[in-house]
Amino acid sequence: MHALARIIAFALIVAVWGAGCAPSRLPLVRKAPPDTYLVRNGSFEQDTGWTRSAPVGFSEYAVLRFADRDARSGRRSAYVAIRRHPRVPQALHGWTQKIRPLPRGQTVRFGGWVKVSGQPQVRFGIEYERRRPVKGQTLFSVELPPVPADGRYHFVRQEVRLPDDTVELVLYLGISQIGAARFEDVFLKVMD
Repeated sequence: MHALARIIAFALIVAVWGAGCAPSRLPLVRKAPPDTYLVRNGSFEQDTGWTRSAPVGFSEYAVLRFADRDARSGRRSAYVAIRRHPRVPQALHGWTQKIRPLPRGQTVRFGGWVKVSGQPQVRFGIEYERRRPVKGQTLFSVELPPVPADGRYHFVRQEVRLPDDTVELVLYLGISQIGAARFEDVFLKVMD
């Protein structure tokens, strides 16, 4: 068995060398490599990867689902609608996802496509927690700019450099006022 493993290892070295990449030039990766997409199911085609975030009893006045119609690409989109004033003003009605592996000390770009109807407050951003407080604060958030409520999909994105002492990173999306929004092709990408 050991002889077979050595033969396979030698064949791989020869193949890499033959492709013009000397083994001594292969990079050692200690962080997530650039262009790594860290969101699971960003197209909402499956029922996995996301945690619903809404106050108890939200189904009396709101709808949160992965909808089979009006998708920008693919079959589905994440759809949220609030029909009357929520019990908990400013509470997120939408989804969250913990990001793993954690891209500490790296620049990330996050965003996606958003379609808005009515006048909801769209909440699409990241929240990260630091190990060491800054001015007494350990929890920080970065939100994407407002999206026009014109019933068309708009691409939005933002870049942020995460601190080296980041211990948690969550992507969130949804709304917190009367109206509706659809989210599609959501991503979080390591840039460096």
